[in-house]
Amino acid sequence: MLRGILIILFGVFLSGAIAFLGNQLGRFIGKKRLSIFKLRPRYTSMLFTIATGMLISLLTITFSAILSYNVRIALFGIEKLQKEKLDLENKINQLVNIAKLGEVVFSVNEPIILSVIPKFQSINKIKEDLTNLLSQANQIAISRNNQLAVSKKINLFPPNHHFIIYIKEDYDLVLRELARTKNNKAIMIYSLGNTFLGDENVIVRFRIFDNNLIFKKDELITSLKINANKPKNEILPELILLLQQLQFIAERKGMMRNPITNNFGGSLSAVALLNKAEEIKNLGGWTKVSIIANKNIYIVDSLSVDLEVFPSSP
Repeated sequence: MLRGILIILFGVFLSGAIAFLGNQLGRFIGKKRLSIFKLRPRYTSMLFTIATGMLISLLTITFSAILSYNVRIALFGIEKLQKEKLDLENKINQLVNIAKLGEVVFSVNEPIILSVIPKFQSINKIKEDLTNLLSQANQIAISRNNQLAVSKKINLFPPNHHFIIYIKEDYDLVLRELARTKNNKAIMIYSLGNTFLGDENVIVRFRIFDNNLIFKKDELITSLKINANKPKNEILPELILLLQQLQFIAERKGMMRNPITNNFGGSLSAVALLNKAEEIKNLGGWTKVSIIANKNIYIVDSLSVDLEVFPSSP
């Protein structure tokens, strides 16, 4: 505020000084009856008076612009400010419209992608793996946004749109831990908070944990006795119930669902289940259906199993 007052006082003083000098010069020209451009002395005096007024305005504006950034902006940057204001208003309106849609893309702490980082890798290879994971997470974010954008009939986001933002300190900590590990590590990238359709930044964090063995190859996971004398359409629901039990056991033992499909993968197809139901029906009597791991299955893995059917007692 003090600076503004000083600028005003300086401008007033400068204008007064120029006006005084202009008046004195006009009187001098009038007395001496001087002439320029072959004008009469009276018009010459008027010309100097006009020039003095113009000079006062020019110097006042010039010194104000020199001494004040805001004056320079008002004089020379007003069009740029108006354009920036318009762009900002358009962006705010777009965000408001998106906010009104209220579509959640990622919930707080929602896993976006899971993977495994092998042990004994160089720092550069680990960085490459993390970069690839972040790129895949960004593509998932684009896909999620575009699915909602289609339903809301708004513009799609381009394939190079950048959504994913990570915390550098978090990234550096994970990098150091992965570099010194002697075991294969599972890594999860998850959203830090709720993100909505069109949010420019999806802030993510990393979680790493041991990719422990859940089921050994050929391990019996669970089983169920089924009366094969039932109609085939009653046998199939029992097989589906057995597979649901498998999912429950896997989750209880610490297996992680694939964030994209929201399941453990490796599920048997409908055709395979129908074939097993037919096999059970053909055996007749009581049968025992066992779920066997057909490979070593780890925390971040597909739930790859076989169904084996044997005759059994009730």
